[in-house]
Amino acid sequence: MREDVEIVELTYAEGFGYCARHVPSNVASQGDTREDALRALVEALKLHQRSDSEAVEASDEWFERFGVSQ
Repeated sequence: MREDVEIVELTYAEGFGYCARHVPSNVASQGDTREDALRALVEALKLHQRSDSEAVEASDEWFERFGVSQ
């Protein structure tokens, strides 16, 4: 197997949809269709590869905006 090939695992779970995982980085995302899951994975990989200077500081307000309680 060539080492420069990017490996993506795509799985399906009834009621949850598709999960796409980039194996080398262990970054994953999901979607209702295969295409949605792969598009979301591309976006997740872009966010994963951002520099620390571009990162958003998580605050109580940030969590509340996304409906997550701490």
